[in-house]
Amino acid sequence: MGRILQTHPKAVQAHKDIVLRCLDDRDESIRLRALDLLYGMVSKRNIMEIVRKLMDHVDAAEGSFYRDELLSRIISICSYNNYQYITNFEW
Repeated sequence: MGRILQTHPKAVQAHKDIVLRCLDDRDESIRLRALDLLYGMVSKRNIMEIVRKLMDHVDAAEGSFYRDELLSRIISICSYNNYQYITNFEW
């Protein structure tokens, strides 16, 4: 899906809910791949939903590596391209 995301982002966008559910998988490698996909799927329309879901997983994250990766991705998503996707900084 990562390769498809680069060439056909709208096709992958249709599977956003499935990718979000992968964050609940017991396998850390699946959760990390889901993070990679979500990073590429962010838009002005869905940034709040995606970041909210990631924040929900921070508290429940098992293992410091995965938790650190979640936090890093949240920061990267929000600050991407000089805060390109943030329309309301009070959010």
